[in-house]
Amino acid sequence: MFNLRHDIRFDKSHLNSWNSTLFGSYVNHLMDNLLKPLDPRMLNASTSATTYNYGGRTEGFWTFGNNSLFSGLDFRREGAEGIRTREYLMGPNAGNTFYDNAWQDGHIAKGSLFAEFHLKKGQTQYVLSTRLELNQANINEATSEFKEINQDNQVTQINPNLSAGATHKINEKLNFGLWLGRAQRSASLTERYINFFPVGQDPYELVGNPQLKPEVNNQFDIILDWKNKFTKLEVDVFAGYLQNFISSFIEPNTDPRLPNSPGVRQFTNIDNAIKTGFEINWTQQLILGLQQQIGLAYTYAQD
Repeated sequence: MFNLRHDIRFDKSHLNSWNSTLFGSYVNHLMDNLLKPLDPRMLNASTSATTYNYGGRTEGFWTFGNNSLFSGLDFRREGAEGIRTREYLMGPNAGNTFYDNAWQDGHIAKGSLFAEFHLKKGQTQYVLSTRLELNQANINEATSEFKEINQDNQVTQINPNLSAGATHKINEKLNFGLWLGRAQRSASLTERYINFFPVGQDPYELVGNPQLKPEVNNQFDIILDWKNKFTKLEVDVFAGYLQNFISSFIEPNTDPRLPNSPGVRQFTNIDNAIKTGFEINWTQQLILGLQQQIGLAYTYAQD
């Protein structure tokens, strides 16, 4: 992995600074079941995978009196490829070896323009931010079984994002904040292109869906922040209306590749959902430079 960063500082100008970053991460890893105690051991399975992501970001910072502006652009490309080997030791396929293209050399490229403006009026701080993303994805090694389920594997989507909020200082100890936002994201590499591979929190094999619609979260937050010299309490109450929420459902007519798998789930969109809840964080300064932190969070969601 690597990370390169360059910063420029300016004097006597609205433009205070400009920073740029280039980054990359390349990982080769092997997953197998050879150390897993299986009785009986039906097969040996191993997957040699290669994943990567790289990109860059450039951003400027301007000040106009008590107000400030951040603006820039970024780019990121990620991909994965890997072959799973299934060596059968028992059953009707004993002695046979099968190879599965788990990632199909899938890749996603996304570039964005973004800006965030801070405006201070009296005891109130306003923040307005926006982001516009172009997201493109495809696979280079589509398998026949994946193409039977998904006919069109190339996709291009545009994701607009917008949020606005304000924090008001009620007194020296108490702040009140209100935030509204609309965030939209395209499906991940796994959600689009995983190919009959158990990567979830259960043993079901997952299959991707390149035509997933972007997931949208419309959310508001109410935040209270109280502090004195020795303690600080933060309370965040939120509610969100979700559109095209990305989830997965069991496909009863599709057979899994591994004999011990209970079935296959495919990623899909849920038209509408809601979520609501709260977060509470308490920080307290103790003696001898010690500090304690307690956090509590609760979320309720409904399809």
